[in-house]
Amino acid sequence: MDFSLNLGQFSDLASMNRPFEIYFIDHQTGFISYQYNNKYELVRTDDSCITFIDITGQIDGFANQFCFPDKQTGFLVTDEGSLYKTENRGETWDKFENCELIDVIKVASNFPSNLFVICRNHYGYPSYFLQSTNGGIN
Repeated sequence: MDFSLNLGQFSDLASMNRPFEIYFIDHQTGFISYQYNNKYELVRTDDSCITFIDITGQIDGFANQFCFPDKQTGFLVTDEGSLYKTENRGETWDKFENCELIDVIKVASNFPSNLFVICRNHYGYPSYFLQSTNGGIN
């Protein structure tokens, strides 16, 4: 197995002081979430990490989990417990406003309309399992 090193915009690895999350929805399109100089960053690639598009301003916090049940529909969870959804391959992300009172820690989906969420209570322990069969509308 051969690996090639393509640092691109990540050439200053010494400043990257938090592990990053990487997730691909196909052989070209993927996301990298990381902390750089104490700032949260989120980038998307549409060409297998040759170039990157900065989409940091669309979410609050550090994107620490991605889930795409198909190539168009995806969900992400931030370190602050927020849940976001995209319906255009991650070009734009919309925050679930009805999740303000819970702290989301995991998300999974086996079909664009089936959403499964594990949440924490105010003591920090996983205590809720939520399921939506309409993509999180309710």
